[in-house]
Amino acid sequence: MGASMALTVTDGLLIIATIAGPILAVQAQKWLERSREDDQRKKNIFYALMGTRATRLAEDHVRALNSIDLAFGTSRVKERAVIDAWGSYALQLNTPHDQTSEAQRVAWNSDAHRLFIELLFVMSKAVGFDFTKEHLQRGIYYPTGHAEIEADRHRVLKNAAAVLSGDQPLKMEISSFPVSNEMVSSQLALQGKLINAIGDAGLRVEIAAQPDPNAAD
Repeated sequence: MGASMALTVTDGLLIIATIAGPILAVQAQKWLERSREDDQRKKNIFYALMGTRATRLAEDHVRALNSIDLAFGTSRVKERAVIDAWGSYALQLNTPHDQTSEAQRVAWNSDAHRLFIELLFVMSKAVGFDFTKEHLQRGIYYPTGHAEIEADRHRVLKNAAAVLSGDQPLKMEISSFPVSNEMVSSQLALQGKLINAIGDAGLRVEIAAQPDPNAAD
């Protein structure tokens, strides 16, 4: 009877598989869900950057850039390329330049645009797209009116900051004063009465002596 009750190696493996199977299946399902969430997070960043690549001052654009380090790792070659490209672009964005110098401004914008396109290019590869650099650079639609509005908003914010910091005085110019029609009519009427009172002979003034109240009658 002892021999018949003995378990073979195969029986042991079957028991272990029966017990561990559901546990492993649950862990595998959680791993797949986590992997899908990570992939979707990376795609969301790419979508945000693509959708705002013509408006790089937009809050969604800046938020997506600052989320790159959290979503992309360094273990995979394609993701490591994204981290490196973002590092180069961030360095350019934080490099100061003289905005009053046309040459420096053009050079800075040119380098920033080139590095941003490189970032989009390597990120597109990492999330499974096959865009070319030419498409990423030219496939942008941005109405002229939006550009003017953004430029005006940037100019207003810049001037407001200069005034509040004391670097630029607040210019005030009075072009007119409020006028009351009733006041104008009253002034005209008063002037008319003065003219009538003065007349051609001038203003006549009479001085009359006042009686002394203490004098005897």
